[in-house]
Amino acid sequence: MHFVYIIVSTTEPRRHYVGLTNNVKNRLIYHNQGFVRSTASYRPWRLRSAICFSRRSKAVDFERYLKTGSGNAFLKKRLSDFGPHPVSKFSGCRLARVLCNSHPFGYEPSK
Repeated sequence: MHFVYIIVSTTEPRRHYVGLTNNVKNRLIYHNQGFVRSTASYRPWRLRSAICFSRRSKAVDFERYLKTGSGNAFLKKRLSDFGPHPVSKFSGCRLARVLCNSHPFGYEPSK
């Protein structure tokens, strides 16, 4: 599984970052430890949303879209309530129909 995630800075709540990973929990730790140059200055970060895709190509497409001007406007409209709880509002999005509530922090295939 591949996740497009949105994190929000707790020190500057208007700052957000969009990324792609297969393990959201580890990636958030990586951001909060300062290993990502573009997010190190605004630590700590909290998870706002994670959207799960079964195909990496779809996840890459959605991440790229969110990093465009219209994708940024989409985020501002859909994530305008930066409240204390990370509630996803992407469940109605056609590109991200599958919201992985069962594995919100990473996917572990069954053995």
